[in-house]
Amino acid sequence: MNLAQESLLQDLGRLVVWYPCRWLTRTLPLPAKMKLFEACGDLAFARFGEKRALLDRRLGLALPGLSPAQRQTAIRESFRNYFADRFLINLLPDLDARRIDGLACLEGEEHLRRALALGRGVVLVHAHFGISQLPLIYLGYKGYRIAQMGLREPGETSAIGQATQRLRLRLEHLMPVTHFYANDYLRPVLRWLGQGHILMTAGDGTGAGRRIGKFHPARLLGHHFEMPLGPYRLAGAHRSPILTVIALRQRCGWYRLVIQPFRATPGDPEDAQQQFISWLEPYLAQAPGQWHFWDEWALEAGASLGPRRPPTASTSPRAETAPHAPGEVPAGRGARRHPQPDRRPPVPTAPDPRQDKPHDRR
Repeated sequence: MNLAQESLLQDLGRLVVWYPCRWLTRTLPLPAKMKLFEACGDLAFARFGEKRALLDRRLGLALPGLSPAQRQTAIRESFRNYFADRFLINLLPDLDARRIDGLACLEGEEHLRRALALGRGVVLVHAHFGISQLPLIYLGYKGYRIAQMGLREPGETSAIGQATQRLRLRLEHLMPVTHFYANDYLRPVLRWLGQGHILMTAGDGTGAGRRIGKFHPARLLGHHFEMPLGPYRLAGAHRSPILTVIALRQRCGWYRLVIQPFRATPGDPEDAQQQFISWLEPYLAQAPGQWHFWDEWALEAGASLGPRRPPTASTSPRAETAPHAPGEVPAGRGARRHPQPDRRPPVPTAPDPRQDKPHDRR
């Protein structure tokens, strides 16, 4: 979910949030900090009526079994989740390997240890769910060599926005992790996996309409949603095993981090993407208010992509990785590659109703 809009009011909000509010949170115990973050979400829920209406339409389309009251509960949770996720960075100066246990617990660590024992690194594919970076910093504080594959946020347009963005980046580098960026040269990422470390990257995109690398049209809860193929191609470059991870809010200030094995047809990134969708959809039905991207799902009319792909050999318990030819890893700046033509038939999508009105694009 994206609430930021450039304006004088937005700059005033930045000053309040990044200075007096951030200083205040340094004086509070961890549970009180999380309650404060979620209280900001309650205020935004009351303030942003148009965003509430948009989310209500999307949830009604995605999960028609939800009653209006259940949709409103999920929407309020979505606003709370937005601020808890954005303000996690304010907790970093006071977190360490012991204090992080007051925020989350980890399930499925045995899958991670087993995958690391293969010596080929691990691609940990996450969804933007709950506090999406919490698994990253949790594993970092617990001593795992883990890196994040992220995307540099666009520069703020105002002087105040630029100053707060620099502050955010300084705080981000307090994380006990390594940072890589999808719009940079990717050879260091491959080297990191080759050294047997963990790379955490998103399987459901980056949000705010940004695209780096190849995105593939997918069918999520029956409607159009584009997702990246990069995680599965990166894993294939080193035959690295893939695991999924998700952060699930249990109550205010307490999260359950779940790592699970991943099954996909070797050499087929599109099948791996479909397996990720099959893993994600039950969580969307179980806790819809914790996913970040409802305002981008089924964008505009919600183009349907037709029936789901039939089951493949990915259901076999022996298919644990998705290897891919090294030459087909997405290239970064300065990288050399010889792309092969895509011989797959195009996936039909609904026409964009805004094409006839280019001046309406924002």
